[in-house]
Amino acid sequence: MLSVYITWDFQFQFRREIFDQAEKILDKHFPGEKRLSLDDLERNASLALSFGHPHLTDGFKATMPNFIQIGKD
Repeated sequence: MLSVYITWDFQFQFRREIFDQAEKILDKHFPGEKRLSLDDLERNASLALSFGHPHLTDGFKATMPNFIQIGKD
């Protein structure tokens, strides 16, 4: 149960701190432009590219159809 709490807390801190900082940077460099928030972009992603190899962590595992491995085999 402790690991669940730690994972949840890390995700919460990441979203609150890192996403807020990134949103401020985007607002600074693109003032007045209408854009989606980073949370909305993350939730509505239709394609994911991964530069890595599926054997690096747990061995080969199935991925979703919109997940593409790129890089050297």
